[in-house]
Amino acid sequence: MRTRVVLTVLIVVAFILADRARADEPDLYRLLVYQLLDLDQRELLDEQSQDLLAELRSWTNLYVEMRTKAKADASADKRSIKTFMLIGWIAQTKNQFATIEAFNTDFMELFEARPHETLQAMAGEDFLLPTLCTYLAKSFFFEKNDPDGRQPWVDRHLGQMNPILGRDRTMRCLESFWRVHS
Repeated sequence: MRTRVVLTVLIVVAFILADRARADEPDLYRLLVYQLLDLDQRELLDEQSQDLLAELRSWTNLYVEMRTKAKADASADKRSIKTFMLIGWIAQTKNQFATIEAFNTDFMELFEARPHETLQAMAGEDFLLPTLCTYLAKSFFFEKNDPDGRQPWVDRHLGQMNPILGRDRTMRCLESFWRVHS
């Protein structure tokens, strides 16, 4: 009985600390806009944590949260998948190399786990399409992956790409995909 009470108290304290830590985090969607527009993010942080490390930690937390939500996104508008894809686009646009490296692997994992949903999200956001297709191709050159696996990957997914993306978007995606050489 005593162990159960102690365990319950520890769990409650953990939730309180997690909520308090979360309260110190800026609004994640505002952080996206600030990141994209190169605005000073210090105003999003509380006064005790207005430093570069806090900004980096907030961006990392946003990335991890949206990656997790994208994996389980059941919304009709694919909100979490689209937000995660936007993070990858922002990282590419702003040359955020650490995020780009993580996204190279994570986006392919999301695509492989949920190709239909990921393609639906891609179909609705034309401006993201070339960058996302480039990421998919780059994943074959990342770490120990095999670049020769690109053609079998395209063959496996082309049947879904055409009906979901449409012929023109599929062609644009594959143009970006095949431009990547290393």
